[in-house]
Amino acid sequence: MEEPGGGALSSQDKRPLEPDESDDQDLQDQSEAEDLLEIVSEAPTDASWPAEVDEAELDGEILIEEPTEKPKKKKSLDAAALAARRVCKRLRQERKAARKAKRKAEAKAKKRRGFGADLEAFLVKTKERLDTKACEAEAAAAAALVAEAEASREKRSTGAANATHATGAMDLRSFVARTRERLAERSELEKATEEARRAKAAALAANVDLEAFRKECQARIAQRLLAKMPQVRGGVFDNAVDDLNWAGITRRRIAIVGAGPVGLWAAMLLAQKYRWTDGSGCARLRPDAPEVVLLEARTMESHCTRTDIRIALSSSTRAMLDQQTKSRSFTSGMPVAEIEDTFLRRWKKVAGQEAKIGYGSSITDPAELCQTGQFDCILWAAGRRSLSDCFRKDLGCEVKTGDSQRVVVFQVQELQGADAWQLGSLDLSGAAQQAGRYPGLRVMLRPGFEGACACWLWVFGLSNEVLESFVLKGTSTTQRDTLAQAFEDLVGATSQLLRPALEALQQRIRAAGITCRFVEAAYWSADHAVCQLPSSDRLVPFILLGDALGGKPFYTGSTLNRHLWDVATLIEEVEFAYDGGPLEVARFAMYERRYQECLRRIPEFQRPRTILLQSLPKPMPAPRQKVDETRPSEPKTLSLPALPYGRALM
Repeated sequence: MEEPGGGALSSQDKRPLEPDESDDQDLQDQSEAEDLLEIVSEAPTDASWPAEVDEAELDGEILIEEPTEKPKKKKSLDAAALAARRVCKRLRQERKAARKAKRKAEAKAKKRRGFGADLEAFLVKTKERLDTKACEAEAAAAAALVAEAEASREKRSTGAANATHATGAMDLRSFVARTRERLAERSELEKATEEARRAKAAALAANVDLEAFRKECQARIAQRLLAKMPQVRGGVFDNAVDDLNWAGITRRRIAIVGAGPVGLWAAMLLAQKYRWTDGSGCARLRPDAPEVVLLEARTMESHCTRTDIRIALSSSTRAMLDQQTKSRSFTSGMPVAEIEDTFLRRWKKVAGQEAKIGYGSSITDPAELCQTGQFDCILWAAGRRSLSDCFRKDLGCEVKTGDSQRVVVFQVQELQGADAWQLGSLDLSGAAQQAGRYPGLRVMLRPGFEGACACWLWVFGLSNEVLESFVLKGTSTTQRDTLAQAFEDLVGATSQLLRPALEALQQRIRAAGITCRFVEAAYWSADHAVCQLPSSDRLVPFILLGDALGGKPFYTGSTLNRHLWDVATLIEEVEFAYDGGPLEVARFAMYERRYQECLRRIPEFQRPRTILLQSLPKPMPAPRQKVDETRPSEPKTLSLPALPYGRALM
């Protein structure tokens, strides 16, 4: 057919009109690039501990952001989108490789643990089988005895009945037959008894053989592990690993300064990580386990005596502590003294004779300790103010104070008709805000301990104008009957500004025997968590732990929780045993990276993002040496990666 316009329509002209395919391809490439930019900008950070850890619970607060409408982005395809696309692909490959390596390590550990479990199961089953066989043999012997007794009785009764009717010859023949039968039955009984005795002896011998077999297997596994050590693999010792002198195994020396909860926790985890069962079947430390030297400034009498400080442990932290210490003694609000004592007992049980603490060791110069002790690594957990400002500045780990405020602390000796744990669950802040007309006022009650005080009452959130209006009269040491009276002893007539709120709190808690004081609650953090100390011709890693690294105010209730999790992750991911090479500072790169990410995530630390782009600080200058000594060449300073894993390099 022809159209009115003239010419006929061809087969190509008859198909429906379609948009240009090249235009669609350009639009698709442009949308993929924009999606990759959004994925890279919103990529989550690397998680170094299992998913059950609640970061909001450990940080002490939950920030709720209101959803905001994102502005429409201009669709454009540029070099940045292509670069982000390559970076995203590279990060996916790295995460995939890390997961694959982790699965291999877990499978290897599971297989190594399965050897011992399979051996124990085999021993139990074999012993049960032999015991069953011995019982069956004894039962057969007893049945044969019973059968012989019944047969003898029947034959005797039958013989007596036939004796009156039989002749003398027949009696003689029957007597001979009965005697033969009795002898045959007795021989069968003796055979059954002999078989039962042999089966029982075999069962006893099997137990001995199985025990020897178990010891041989353990010795073979220990020999295999020893053969993998650098000293044996390098040809230092002969192939006869059985005669190996364990004293010749090279061990690293790790110094842990501070025997508080964090220091004891690190020592306990190191001992548990390198504990094994040797060829003799005894659980002990591996021959290449690091030698841990724990130093404490306090005396032995004053150690584990801080019962006036209670720690709020989260549920996830309690579960981890119970699992690692093989106990169920951890509760929220337990004193620091009990935490230290539990860690110390577990460490002594695992490490044995090597679990020793150098009491009265006040260390002020870690560089001198590194020189005199010949340590391969120093873990510093001696507290917030254990290092001088000059030393921190030279080392590159200066402490910066972030968000800080003054807090009023009331120490209550007695509660009239109330329980501190029940009062701690009440909304005391709302009553104080409504009575005192301070919207930002916050109140927290922490239970005390018997014999010293009933509870502590913390009042914070006051503005700087209100705090500056208070005029201190001195320290309040006299116990008062009400909160308002105790606060008036501290600031005098200026206490009228806070008096309505304190009276409302007094009606709720009905406290007596009260003293009052001001304290500073602040966020503090060091510049770096991993530093370097010079020691002869090498650099020794200097790792900050616990409050020496950073912390948060008391009311967040997450400072020690976070420290325990960080130390557990550090000990798990770093190989402290001697592996043929030096213990370089680069092995602690992930620990430094997680710390910098924590500073960036929490704005109260007041750390700018530029600190994440700084490299590892240079090592401290080496001490002056004598003229006749030759100075070794200065090693190259290592740098840690600046950005956390999984972030885009934008």
